[in-house]
Amino acid sequence: MTGELVDAPVLMAFGSLQEAAPVRHELQALEEAGHRYPVRELDQSGLRAAQPLLSSGGRHALVLDGQRYLQPLDYTRTLAKSVVERGAVRRLSELSAAGWAGTLAISDLARAPLAQKAEVENSDRFQGLIDRFNSVLRDSDNWRCNLQAGRRVCTYGTTPVGR
Repeated sequence: MTGELVDAPVLMAFGSLQEAAPVRHELQALEEAGHRYPVRELDQSGLRAAQPLLSSGGRHALVLDGQRYLQPLDYTRTLAKSVVERGAVRRLSELSAAGWAGTLAISDLARAPLAQKAEVENSDRFQGLIDRFNSVLRDSDNWRCNLQAGRRVCTYGTTPVGR
């Protein structure tokens, strides 16, 4: 299965440098707790170059780089294709819902700092999303998927089928 990871920097615009101070303070606190996020500051001309349609009230910006998201359409399409190629017949809406659940789980795991990945994998949310994903496959002709050492391992009957 594939799904493109897309860069998605977060741009936060402010009316002044002083208005940005509370956000800078929070980012500093996160950094002190071990979560460093690359942040760029833009003055008014840099902000206009980045977002020309932004309100004239925006005079200063912080850009939180390094943020990404998994392209859900690509992932869901390849998930549906891989299931059909392995002989399963399901309604697209069920595969789409299962694919979205899998996408959310993987996205949660991808965004987590390395030190917290095990905590995310063991969370009720992550397990619920993986269970939703597995329920569609499990109900499809003996498909089973498990998380082993941080990787999803799927089997059809007793035969492993890729990663």
